[in-house]
Amino acid sequence: MKRNTTIIVFLLFFILIIGMFYFSGVELKPVADDEGNKRFRVGLILHGAHDDRGWSESHYDSIIKVSAEEDFLLELYENVPVNRYCKDKMLSLINDGCDLIILDYDGYEQYARDLAIDHPEVEFLNANGTGYRLNYCSFMGRMYQARYLLGILAGLQTETNEIIYTAPFASNRVIRGIDAFTIGVRKVNPDATVYVRYTGSWDDDNKASEATKKLIDDHNADVLVCHLNSKKPLEIANWRGIWTIGYHMNNEYLYRDTYLSAAVWDWDNFYKEHIEDSKYNRFTGEYHFTGIDQGAVDISPLTHHVKPEIKDIVLAEREKLINREYDVFYGPVYDRDGNLVIPASESATDNILQKTIDWYVPGVVIDE
Repeated sequence: MKRNTTIIVFLLFFILIIGMFYFSGVELKPVADDEGNKRFRVGLILHGAHDDRGWSESHYDSIIKVSAEEDFLLELYENVPVNRYCKDKMLSLINDGCDLIILDYDGYEQYARDLAIDHPEVEFLNANGTGYRLNYCSFMGRMYQARYLLGILAGLQTETNEIIYTAPFASNRVIRGIDAFTIGVRKVNPDATVYVRYTGSWDDDNKASEATKKLIDDHNADVLVCHLNSKKPLEIANWRGIWTIGYHMNNEYLYRDTYLSAAVWDWDNFYKEHIEDSKYNRFTGEYHFTGIDQGAVDISPLTHHVKPEIKDIVLAEREKLINREYDVFYGPVYDRDGNLVIPASESATDNILQKTIDWYVPGVVIDE
């Protein structure tokens, strides 16, 4: 009887240990294959959940697709905050033998770049980062291109000429998207206005809900744009019968009555190339600012709510971007105070796009 009790205690302890690993977000997989050979190992750290139907899932899904074609082991940590804890997770992945560590958040860069120096045998891919070195590569997509196309869609779809836009912070990257969207709107509908309200957070559902309700109550809007990780704006607008434009992934199935399209990420080709480069010793540290012509950003399929003639216009503009026949920020571009910010016959440089856009184009109104 005593022996049985000991076995039961041991089993319970074993289950507890396995449970601790499971709920920490780590996928436990063997380092070696059946023949004892070390397999290529990839570590992935996500700021959100792997199934958030948003930013983090867009990375996770692409990496899983690549894993089906390219043999490697994946170890995952999700919902990792930006503090000392994230550095501990990176060190854990290094100690577990990961050859490549992928990070989906710019806040991790301050820790990842130091670790890249200390561990030259490990290579790093950091989304939203800006730095690079021999074994450290950062990247971001030209999402402003997709937002420009969605601006054309919204400008043609609206009947009230009032469009509401929920956004997190007045950062360069976010303002760039707002301006590109509004350039698209005003290109087809010069009378339309885009009302923007900042929430102060990418993820806070309460702040997103508050901002959305305020925008709806204050304006006669019939189109809403969500530039957040939170999907509360889409939920509220859907309930209020306002056309919706989403972000990160295609979530049409959640908002079938109002969904028009979304600005979406597709990292499949990017991750396939860079995981293979790391695996076969071709990795180079550089910064990538990749666009619609390379497949990293796009718009989701336009739903049946969009009239055929509007679809034709949007898709024709999409082809121009893919073929590099058009640049969203092509001068002359003026800010809303009438200042010339991009001269005629010139395109905004990547330095301008990434660092100095702190102005709004005509048609943008910041709701305070």
